[in-house]
Amino acid sequence: MTERALAALKSRFGLGGTVESAQPSSSSRTARAVSQFASEVYGNDESGAEAEGGYDATATMRQRRPSLHDRAPLPLASLQRRPRRSVAQGSQVVLFSARGTMALPELSCEAIVGIDCGDTHFAAVSVDGMVYCRGGNQHFQCGGRGETLSLATAVLSISATVLEVACGGNTTAVITDTGQLFVWGAGESGQLGNGQRSSTAEPQLVDLGGRRVAAVALGSNHCAACCDDGALFAWGANSFGQCGIGQASEAVLTPMSVPLAAPAKLVACGRQHTIVSSAERDVLSFGGNMYGQLGNGRLSSETSPTAVLLPPHIQSVIMVSSGYFHSVLLTGSGELWGWGEASKGQLGGPVVRGTRCKPAPLPCVSNVAFAHLSCSAVCTLAASDNGVVYGWGRVADGEKNGNAVSALEARGISRVAAAPGFGVALTDGRFEWINSKMRLVADDFTNKHTVSVWCGTFNVNNKPPSSDIRPWLSTARVQGGKPADVLCIGLQEVDLTAGALLAEETKRGDAWRRHLDIYLHDLDNYTRVACRQLVGIYLAVYVRTAVCDRVSEPVDAAIGAGLLGVMGNKGAVACSIRIFDSYVAFVSSHLAAGEESERCLDRNQNWSTVMQTAFQGKPCPALGSHDVVFWVGDLNYRLSGCSMFQAKALIAQSRWSELLEYDQLRREMREGNSFIGFHEAAAPAFPPTYKFDVGTDTYDTSEKQRMPAWCDRVLWMSNRGKVDIVADSYTSSRVLFSD
Repeated sequence: MTERALAALKSRFGLGGTVESAQPSSSSRTARAVSQFASEVYGNDESGAEAEGGYDATATMRQRRPSLHDRAPLPLASLQRRPRRSVAQGSQVVLFSARGTMALPELSCEAIVGIDCGDTHFAAVSVDGMVYCRGGNQHFQCGGRGETLSLATAVLSISATVLEVACGGNTTAVITDTGQLFVWGAGESGQLGNGQRSSTAEPQLVDLGGRRVAAVALGSNHCAACCDDGALFAWGANSFGQCGIGQASEAVLTPMSVPLAAPAKLVACGRQHTIVSSAERDVLSFGGNMYGQLGNGRLSSETSPTAVLLPPHIQSVIMVSSGYFHSVLLTGSGELWGWGEASKGQLGGPVVRGTRCKPAPLPCVSNVAFAHLSCSAVCTLAASDNGVVYGWGRVADGEKNGNAVSALEARGISRVAAAPGFGVALTDGRFEWINSKMRLVADDFTNKHTVSVWCGTFNVNNKPPSSDIRPWLSTARVQGGKPADVLCIGLQEVDLTAGALLAEETKRGDAWRRHLDIYLHDLDNYTRVACRQLVGIYLAVYVRTAVCDRVSEPVDAAIGAGLLGVMGNKGAVACSIRIFDSYVAFVSSHLAAGEESERCLDRNQNWSTVMQTAFQGKPCPALGSHDVVFWVGDLNYRLSGCSMFQAKALIAQSRWSELLEYDQLRREMREGNSFIGFHEAAAPAFPPTYKFDVGTDTYDTSEKQRMPAWCDRVLWMSNRGKVDIVADSYTSSRVLFSD
């Protein structure tokens, strides 16, 4: 973006200020000029790509000029009580779930500054101190009467101004500007702190001996509060010692002091545990620990505060949040560290026995700093300092592993609150305003380039390279016969020797690499830009010379999911490249084999493992956060629910659509169990690719008589809808030297 362009934008939007003089050819100086401009208008990232996929695909990649997305970080959020802040007009409260996303019109005229969620309800507080609730009200957690409030309704007005709101389980709490704490809703475990075990819609003043409350957290059935003087109080359910008073009991009906060596600053409550951060940086925990949610390296419950084992480089903690059995903290540098239950992906990555007993970083998009955090039952949500929300675990719009939450794209989120099955986000009116302006001029600052992509997969059955595959590779053309710009070649069972299990790369893999290099260079001067082998799984990415200078940042990864859950006989290899300004990932996989129904579950788990761990710790986005992902391989999903006779009859009549009704992969994708967000061509226009007698077109006549199936597939995913993908063709080739 040139100085003249920046000046034009400022003039168009009525913005003042000057632009630092910069040479257009200097990207770093231009970025500084853009950053200066962005300090006046907080911009969104309109970069992305449009692509088409299948065996043959066309992709339109957008080359982003320096964008307003590259700006200085916003101030990080804190749970401590803070002065009232002004809120830009146009901010919205957005409710999102699997059913869709909806801005709440009843709050559109209110300047909302805080939100939080319980199990079935949420609460919001406005700049003038009004509290609004919506959702389940069986325990009066939304105030008033009625089992459900379908509109966000003002539920209390007290003499003092409300500064903060907190929710947990079926209980709601607020902190006023005088430092008082009021709680209402479910009270069967004493979580209202009034000495009673009954629910009420009337706000109950919690007696903390005249202290001013700075922060409060509500778990499923217990509560904890930090005071201005650093004292920590807890009350409610205590069967696992989650009140931290040195002993377990059924319930603590009134607040009791928790002994701490340093003043408490932040607090979070889960279902059976409590996390507290002191002003000295130390993080402590107490309560139930069967999933390692105390983060102390053990699995035994603690009734008194015990140290969370943080790495020494973490110098400050600005926020903590807990789900049912996991916790995550936000550091002063914008990093996320989590521990506890991880079986549902809420901490990212595969974890032995579904637990993580010590803090570990959550897999995140590189170069992203976070500003706000919220955990729920089995998910984690975090808002970055540029207003993008990322998720881990079972988020409302699908399983995530550091992916952006598509339902909240481009909304400029300042705060987020997670709940089981839904979430609530608070937009920043400045983002909404600049997004609308940027959309008007997006075409002026975006260059679009069409890139064709050909993807192929082949299980070579432990055979050495052969010229027989040349007819297959020669189909690397798009409509009109033009050679594809990018080739993705995935092979499986490249090497099945016993020694291959002990080495990622083998001589057989080297032979295939040399064979492909020579043939594709002769075919159309293709250059290999990325390559990876894991035992028998192989992936190579080639580009034509014409687009070679537009490809950068190659990164590869190998993910073992076979024997013992880690060996490379099953799993995937992946490559990431940047084409123009779009991140594109390619995956070649070989998933669990077998026709039994439980093996289908294993295949689903293999996919989940790859999604969660590919590129973890690598200098590129997480797999699911790439602009587009092409996934090829022997996925091993079979036909189920039809007989051999019926399958072969449908094959003989080329009735592919009817046969696909029995396809496991289509069923698992439809039910949201696997390959969530991925797509495939409408229907394969070719017969099942598994399994043949070697050297023939005859399906398996061996003793096992395996059912034909489309084991070999090509899928794609467009992240947040930035990439339009249309398959040019989806075909198979007649190569007989394998099975």
